[in-house]
Amino acid sequence: MSFGDHLEELRRRVILALFGLVLTTVLCFYFGDTINAYLSAPYKVTMERLNFDPRMVQLSPAESFLEYFKISVKFGLVLGAPGSSTRSGRSLRRGFIRMSGK
Repeated sequence: MSFGDHLEELRRRVILALFGLVLTTVLCFYFGDTINAYLSAPYKVTMERLNFDPRMVQLSPAESFLEYFKISVKFGLVLGAPGSSTRSGRSLRRGFIRMSGK
């Protein structure tokens, strides 16, 4: 394979990796209510145990949506990172193996 072919394969794999990250982020956005309930459960239990109101407080109208969005993006990146790094790493590994002559 020539250097250009290696770059083409790397580009293809990076695009697939980014597509995987976007897909997992969209899935996490779809299941954001469940993720948010899971993350806020310890807070609610503790607040109820201390006899306080367990509701979350939003200081601005957009804060609720922005927190929901940030949680979805972070979980999507964490869940999609292993597959993305594997896809990109395969291309790099193949190039390094061929360059070393093995």
